[in-house]
Amino acid sequence: MVARGRPINLHVEINRKISAPLWHQLSEAIGEQIRGGHVSAGERLESEKDLASRLGLSRPTVRHAMDVLVRQGMVVRKQGAGTQVLQPRHSRDVSELSLFEDLVRRGENPSTKLLEWTVGTTTNISCGPMVAGLLGPDDRVLRMSRLRMVDGMPLAILTNYMPERPALSPDEVLKVGLYASLRAIGVQPKVAHLTIGARALSALEGRLLDEQRRGTALTSERLVFDRSGHFVEYGSHVYRASQYNVELNLVG
Repeated sequence: MVARGRPINLHVEINRKISAPLWHQLSEAIGEQIRGGHVSAGERLESEKDLASRLGLSRPTVRHAMDVLVRQGMVVRKQGAGTQVLQPRHSRDVSELSLFEDLVRRGENPSTKLLEWTVGTTTNISCGPMVAGLLGPDDRVLRMSRLRMVDGMPLAILTNYMPERPALSPDEVLKVGLYASLRAIGVQPKVAHLTIGARALSALEGRLLDEQRRGTALTSERLVFDRSGHFVEYGSHVYRASQYNVELNLVG
């Protein structure tokens, strides 16, 4: 892809009075303009340094926002050419991202085994820098891990991190799925960033999924916010590639 002309300065508004993280506001604003066709594939964005200076943001904040756009496949960093816009990808509403509900709609018989349900603070639970950055250093965080099965056959290992919600019941999550349980206590997931990949299974994952050690896994990382921009959950999921594939219905 050849960079076109001079870098463009996108119109971005940052609202410091709302709780949505600044990097999230920035990545969403740029992403919406790319998806809306206001900037074309191949065009260059202004440098992270210039963008930070113009908007009064820190360089790490701008870099984090750009990292999100890179993972979403909206932009690419190229040495000597800066950050270039890629052809926008299709996305779907977070309501379609519930594996449990999707399996039920398809007439399957899903069941779930709880592997972990741990509550602590961001300082004593390993939740990664992204989740820790979305919460305060002493905020309570829930880490859960589940094994999803269909007709008794292992299908996926689902690990999720979210703010502690005492009303959220592990029994209910196992019974109806995470998103139905969240909606039942008043949490309304709205916006999701989804990254799909593939890699070899670890030895432990292979045993849990009843696959050979070097079997292949489909992976997804999902970062979810509600309508107001509040952090809902981060999911890191591993799917048994021999039994699962991703299907998208695209309308032109």
